[in-house]
Amino acid sequence: MTSAFESSKEIENGYLFCYHNNEEMAHILLDFILKEQSCCSFIDFDLSFRISERKIECRVTTSTHNISEF
Repeated sequence: MTSAFESSKEIENGYLFCYHNNEEMAHILLDFILKEQSCCSFIDFDLSFRISERKIECRVTTSTHNISEF
């Protein structure tokens, strides 16, 4: 997931990753999130599809752990 991002920045309690908006990337991100929820329930994922900007934003946050450890 992290090798395909176009940009990233640290945000409060986590990171914001931006990806090119296409069907393949949407499936990759969703598959990753579905797998991660079984082992890392303390991490929150938020996907936003910015159609006019042709990008997908993925916010990865946590309120219980230091996200930079992961």
